[in-house]
Amino acid sequence: MAVKQIIVIFICILLFFSNVSAQLPLLENREAVTAIDSTLDLIYNFEFDKAQKRIDIIQQRLKNHPAIYLLRSMLIYWKKRPLVPETETYLLYENYLYQAIEISKSLIKIDDLHEEATFYMMAGYALLAELYSEEGAGLKVLSVAKKAYRYLKDGKDAVEDFPDFYFSTGLYNYYRVKYPELYPFYKSFMWLFAGGNKNLGIEQLKLGRLHGVFTRNESTIYLYHIFLRYENRPDQAFPFIEMLVEKYPGNIRFISLLTEVLVALGDYSQAKKYTKVLLQQETSMYRLSGTLFNAIIAEKTFNLEEADKLLAQAQTIHDGMNKQYFHYLSMIYATCARVADKQNNSDDAKDWYKKALKAEPYIPVKEEALEFLNK
Repeated sequence: MAVKQIIVIFICILLFFSNVSAQLPLLENREAVTAIDSTLDLIYNFEFDKAQKRIDIIQQRLKNHPAIYLLRSMLIYWKKRPLVPETETYLLYENYLYQAIEISKSLIKIDDLHEEATFYMMAGYALLAELYSEEGAGLKVLSVAKKAYRYLKDGKDAVEDFPDFYFSTGLYNYYRVKYPELYPFYKSFMWLFAGGNKNLGIEQLKLGRLHGVFTRNESTIYLYHIFLRYENRPDQAFPFIEMLVEKYPGNIRFISLLTEVLVALGDYSQAKKYTKVLLQQETSMYRLSGTLFNAIIAEKTFNLEEADKLLAQAQTIHDGMNKQYFHYLSMIYATCARVADKQNNSDDAKDWYKKALKAEPYIPVKEEALEFLNK
């Protein structure tokens, strides 16, 4: 997963699902709840053909409804990730989100559908913000983030009535504090957004994982993400990703995340079982992660010659991809630094750690690099 910019805090995927023709809210339409829930399970488990057919059936009932376009965008995201700017897939994903937004603009004027349309508006703008953030388009991120924030505010006071709001509110509270600490570019814009609370945000995400209708998985993913990559607590991150892998064994992305935390915990034998799965994938990103994790295991077990070979392979895979993955790149450089240090090449180790810092690393690599450079 690429580095998630602060606007990811606004993501709220398909919180409620309404039957437009009857103007019924989701919780009064159990059939709709079941349909959307099962479709999301298919997407998360990488059963994309089945999910596509299910979405087509749902569209026959709901016709031109924003929920359809959000579902289609989610299918594209998981099936085609990583999305590369200006490609056909990227433009289709972007177009689906704008379609959801445009349709929601008319629904939001209807009293019975106002709250649900608010969710769709927030989700559309939030996912656009995430899309632009992953390509480093800071000004485009801020433009859509301000629009997403308008609808996010409406949900902050509704968490008791609509538990899925715990997800968006929890992410907001955490990242509103954490992100400006890490990325100074955004500090001058933070006056646009209300204050946050990191601890409260984490607790709200836990409530979202337990009580959310459609955001249980999203809450679980971000609890893992926060504990491993921002709080540097792999022991607390592990249970969350373990749950997801058990529930969705076909999701290669979840397997990659589980492997990463197993390596961080030093459970190398278990991690090696999963790197074999990653290396069998056609997608370069998973072969990159599998090769990198094997390189780290080799370095940690003092098989330095093997580590050097695997690091070179990981770098080659990364260089052959059509976008940079700063998280993995920083881990490659940090591992090169540790290998150099174990070979008593402290100057080379310093140079590698400096490169790691320039690659916008998450907290574990950043803390490791600064500790070494500040000796």
